[in-house]
Amino acid sequence: MAYARIKDLGTKPMDDKAIQFTYQDYLLFPHDLKIHQIIEGEHYVNPSPIPYHQAISRNLIRILAEFVERNDLGEVFQAPIDVVLSDTDVLVPDLIFISRARSAIIEEKYVAGAPDLVIEILSHGTKSVDQGLKSKVYAKFGVTEYWIVDPKKKTVKLYRLNHRRYREHALFTHQQELTTPTFPGLRVRLAEIFRR
Repeated sequence: MAYARIKDLGTKPMDDKAIQFTYQDYLLFPHDLKIHQIIEGEHYVNPSPIPYHQAISRNLIRILAEFVERNDLGEVFQAPIDVVLSDTDVLVPDLIFISRARSAIIEEKYVAGAPDLVIEILSHGTKSVDQGLKSKVYAKFGVTEYWIVDPKKKTVKLYRLNHRRYREHALFTHQQELTTPTFPGLRVRLAEIFRR
């Protein structure tokens, strides 16, 4: 699964800069079972995730939603859900958490602002974008915590925001239990996350 990067579309504006796609353009993208995103004004497309990716997502949503609901912490959502960070940054993370205190950013059709937590599950074609460009954008707009879930290595790398940049907070391996400042009291065996 790889991102297709769609730029220019054969035309150039008068000032010869690349076309900047906006949320209004995003609304016109086809509903074709692919994941469309705008990142820094560029249109990115990737195919639907593979079954193992979806199994990991299902495991995470079950674990997190149960903990969040039991403790009345806020809302957990999984893709597809539009996160509109700016007019030229419309992302579709694999999972997000929004605290009860920040629930006002949940609008009727999308999330209007930075979630408290974003989780991306890597795949062969999305790895560089998830670890690079998307990480930079999430930090820029103030996503406090960012998890990168690696199905091949069976690891979860947890980053925390520090002065608009991510610092690695912890790396959890398959034999360990995940803990996080976002959810005090939560302990998750990684084997539960990576169960097929």
